[in-house]
Amino acid sequence: MRCVSKARTANNTSAWCLTIAMALVAGETLAQTADLSGVPGEVVNYQLNATRRYFFSDPEIVVLPNGDYVASHALAGRDSNSGTSGTTSLFRSSDKGATWSSLGSLSNMLRGSLFVSGSALYLIGANKDTAGNNTQIRKSLDNGSTWTTPTGTTTGLFSSVGGPGTPTNPVVYGGRIWAGFTTSVYSAPVGSDLLNQANWTGSDAPPWNGYFGVSGPLWFEGQVMASSATGVVIMPKVRPESPPVNFTAKPPYAAVIGVTSPTTTTFDPATGFVPLPGGEKKFGGSYDAVSGKFYVLSNPVLSMYESGTVPELVRNTGAMLSSKDLTHWDVEKIFLYTSNVYQEGFQYFQFDYDGSDMVVASRTAFNIGGTMDRGHDSNLLTVHKIQNFRTAAPDQLLVADTANNQVLRYEATQDENAPLGSFTLGATFSGAALDKPTDLAQAANGDVYVREQAGRILRFDALGNFISSVSSAPVAFQGTQLTSIVQPASGERAWTQPGSGNWNDIRNWYYWGRPDTNEEIANFGSAVLTSSTVTIDEAVTMKGMRFQSDQQYTLSGSGAITIASGTGSGSIAVQRGAHQTLLSLMLGTDTAASAIAGTSLAFKQAIDLNGKELRVTGAGLFSAEGRFDMNGGTLLLDGLSPFTFGAGSTAILDGVLHFDPDPILTIAAGRSFDLLDGTAYLSGQQFQSVILPPLSGGMTWDTTSLYSTGAVIVVPEPGGASLVGALGLMLYVGHRVRRERSGADG
Repeated sequence: MRCVSKARTANNTSAWCLTIAMALVAGETLAQTADLSGVPGEVVNYQLNATRRYFFSDPEIVVLPNGDYVASHALAGRDSNSGTSGTTSLFRSSDKGATWSSLGSLSNMLRGSLFVSGSALYLIGANKDTAGNNTQIRKSLDNGSTWTTPTGTTTGLFSSVGGPGTPTNPVVYGGRIWAGFTTSVYSAPVGSDLLNQANWTGSDAPPWNGYFGVSGPLWFEGQVMASSATGVVIMPKVRPESPPVNFTAKPPYAAVIGVTSPTTTTFDPATGFVPLPGGEKKFGGSYDAVSGKFYVLSNPVLSMYESGTVPELVRNTGAMLSSKDLTHWDVEKIFLYTSNVYQEGFQYFQFDYDGSDMVVASRTAFNIGGTMDRGHDSNLLTVHKIQNFRTAAPDQLLVADTANNQVLRYEATQDENAPLGSFTLGATFSGAALDKPTDLAQAANGDVYVREQAGRILRFDALGNFISSVSSAPVAFQGTQLTSIVQPASGERAWTQPGSGNWNDIRNWYYWGRPDTNEEIANFGSAVLTSSTVTIDEAVTMKGMRFQSDQQYTLSGSGAITIASGTGSGSIAVQRGAHQTLLSLMLGTDTAASAIAGTSLAFKQAIDLNGKELRVTGAGLFSAEGRFDMNGGTLLLDGLSPFTFGAGSTAILDGVLHFDPDPILTIAAGRSFDLLDGTAYLSGQQFQSVILPPLSGGMTWDTTSLYSTGAVIVVPEPGGASLVGALGLMLYVGHRVRRERSGADG
């Protein structure tokens, strides 16, 4: 067995130190050598060759109370003898993972999970990898140097209990220790004798009831997690068949199974299947009490590998994801990637926390000079760190591919740069395709400027949506590459497909994240090449929506939208084009809706202000063409464009109309302000109250035409200017205010 230490230098070369020279468990002789110089992370153990008949499995790691790390792996494959007796090898590091020493191997043990309880280190797993296996639990009082041997039900041998499917870090919650067993759990009281089977209680497992049209179960290798908000849950992967003939779900999913007692689990298929990048493969997960988030390490499939591969076997990318509620998952960063998708991989991640760092064990397949079969079959146990994981963010770069007329986005990882595809969303920009991009620049606000060889300069937001052509950039161009680019603001999600698609499919969004929380904004930008429909078949909540495409977006489906912001107001912004939603919309918080001149958004289904304020600003058009229900809310208008009621609308005006003029507008005698269009469709409805700005200088508001023409007029108070003079002034100023709204007059 060989343990090595690697220190990366600034120029990404590696210095290696061989610390132990022992024969490998695979039988490698000392004369054989391996090239470990390119292996990312710290190599804990390796074998030169790996095949599907003999490979490393079951990576595990735990941080001990004294600061030491203990890691382990097992052996799998037909030639490993795991069907008769499992073998688990253990290692320890006393210098934060820089160097490792062997603690030897344990027989009759695989699929082992390491955990600390009290002053003892435990390893719980199975004795073998075939039918009739039993759970085994062992105890160490010297940080893994020596272990107890299970001989009976009071010394760590469970009778008639099949072992856990894979490592799943046990957790402490509610005074009990919980260990995952695929889709069920076993638990024991904290402080009890954990080697005594009598102290452990097993739960049931929910049945697979033909979900996704597949009769046989497709959930395996569950990860147990717990928090005060969720209680204990077990999250298994949802694995499609290979090939996925009967598997109809498009995004990768995981399942969230609730544990309601030591003996009972519960599962709701309506809410229990959650989109999770890489969820079709075994993933590691844990709750972090400091951040209040769950973290998962998984293997998402990059878009370039979605065709021609079996997703379950694509393990060349490692990513860290987080969630506050186990339902809405965000990819925080990619930390590992290799382009050798068929022979290399990083997988079955398990991890622990060491202060602000996440310490990760990986079952790694990597070419070190021996025989490689496939990326599934690992020849190394490696350990990686994600430093300052709670604030970790993507480290990305942009590269101008001049020869192929594209700008590409990459993410730097601990191995190769991960290709994320085209940065520029769309095909034509100001009427022409991208032509020989030669220079890139990025402003402090994240906007990216692309200069073509012929001199044209294009401006994109940080998501890759096209904004406009410009005559110059506000910052200096940096050549064909931008490193450590400014990322989009937190919560910004961009539609990335060139046409129609399903909202629920996380692959349709950058960065694998559909906007479905009160912290996220959906950006419908320049990606689509023609009028497109985004289908929403569930109730979604988001902070806001932004439309910035000349091609029409239509939001349709059987679902509904709630605009609600966790901080501040919600938002609806129309910056380019004419768009429509065929879904009902409800406000969960006050919401600001803006549309620039020449743009529009039509609400063809119900709008419910829900007692909140809808502030409509800008010279673009918003129209309500379904039911408009205020429910005591407020419609605030700035007077630059009328709010329009369509022929199919039904207005329930049980709220307040508030006119808050844009500063561009001048309030003067005779001014007429068009606030509403389509008043003929109000069916005699009137607002509960109308709030208008205060006037001075002998002026007052005339609202007698509000429900017939939609206008309010500034008139002299009785006894002021003559009626004839006022009417003449109104004709002149009414014409002027319309010109001001259109921008023709300052």
